[in-house]
Amino acid sequence: MSEQLSLSFEPKVEELQRLMSAVEELAERESWPDGLVFRATLVLEEIAMNIFNHAHSGKFDVTLASDPEVVRIEIVDSGAPFNPLTDAPAPDLDSAVGERRVGGLGVHLVKTMMDEVSYDRKGDRNHLTMVAHRNE
Repeated sequence: MSEQLSLSFEPKVEELQRLMSAVEELAERESWPDGLVFRATLVLEEIAMNIFNHAHSGKFDVTLASDPEVVRIEIVDSGAPFNPLTDAPAPDLDSAVGERRVGGLGVHLVKTMMDEVSYDRKGDRNHLTMVAHRNE
């Protein structure tokens, strides 16, 4: 089976539950493995929270596409240009948790949890695309 779902969200934390529910419903319909559901919800929550806290823009759009081989997640927002793959600070993975500076760990998590991550600025919108292979 193949399915695609596109949704728009207000940049408010209250929208997070609606986003998570949409992912879980699609995952159930498409029979995603539990590990994939975990990875997808975790990275989506991380990116959504970054949009809520930093983008300061209007609605953002999420497109979820699922087929037998991969799950593709695209997040589009109209915040200031920000490529998380190059602009986010490198995470401090060596210091004790209480001594680490804030920033960069979420992007590191996304890069680690997804098989492919890409960014593009199209017009006045940020496009972050993440791909996870279903066989893992």
